Amino acid sequence: MANLDSLVVEIKADLTDIRKNMKNAVKVTRQSSKKMTDSNKLLAGGFNKVRIAAIAAAAGIIYMGKQTLNEVDRIQKLGIRLDETTENLSRMKFVAEQSGIEFNTLAMAFQRMQRRVAEAAKGTGEAKDALKELGLSAKDLNQLSVSEQFMKVTEAMNEVKNGSDKTRLSMKLFDSEGVALIQIMNQGTQAINKLAKATPNVITQKDADRIATFNDNMNLLKKNIQGSIIPVLSKMAKKVNEIFEVSDKIKKNELENKIESTKEKIRVLDNQLK
Repeated sequence: MANLDSLVVEIKADLTDIRKNMKNAVKVTRQSSKKMTDSNKLLAGGFNKVRIAAIAAAAGIIYMGKQTLNEVDRIQKLGIRLDETTENLSRMKFVAEQSGIEFNTLAMAFQRMQRRVAEAAKGTGEAKDALKELGLSAKDLNQLSVSEQFMKVTEAMNEVKNGSDKTRLSMKLFDSEGVALIQIMNQGTQAINKLAKATPNVITQKDADRIATFNDNMNLLKKNIQGSIIPVLSKMAKKVNEIFEVSDKIKKNELENKIESTKEKIRVLDNQLK
């Protein structure tokens, strides 16, 4: 068992290794920080309020940028799963949000509808009878994109006058998300198309693919950094654990010595009393 002094020395050495492994990762950050400091010096002298406002605005933009990156990445990956364009999905996202429905709800509904239409085209699944009741051919629907399927279903659903039947059929096609989608379908296909065309930020496939690749690369960079640090942290953790083991052993030995000393004193006292 190593002694405390040698373990502390080894831990200090491991901390030095961590600093070395992180050096390249923080190099760009340090350079950017220096540039920001130099810029702040130029802004000094009467522009403090403007600088604070600019920093706050920049922080907001950075946060919004991160949210946008993640949002586009989700749409791109959903498009891959559904074999749908990001342009169509971004338009349907806008339609859903303008109708008070979260895009995640629409995305889940689309995935379930696509699967159930495919099952119905094979003559199976719980949507089979619902599609027949709506007067839709499952085989024909199965040849369309998911957004086209939704528009066909919307058109047929607007022929259903009874609200309870509309809910029942929607649940068969979209599962629990079907109730929420009634809010969209009740608008009719013309209103949905008009709203979709008015989407202010249509995400092109090219842009979505670039952003998705960027997000994937950032995640890979994060994992690589973690991969270089974790072994060093593991070594350091081992040595810290050994320090506690040594400390516990010392305490245990001290306690045993005190017990033996107490026993000896009792024996001496017992002999004196005899």
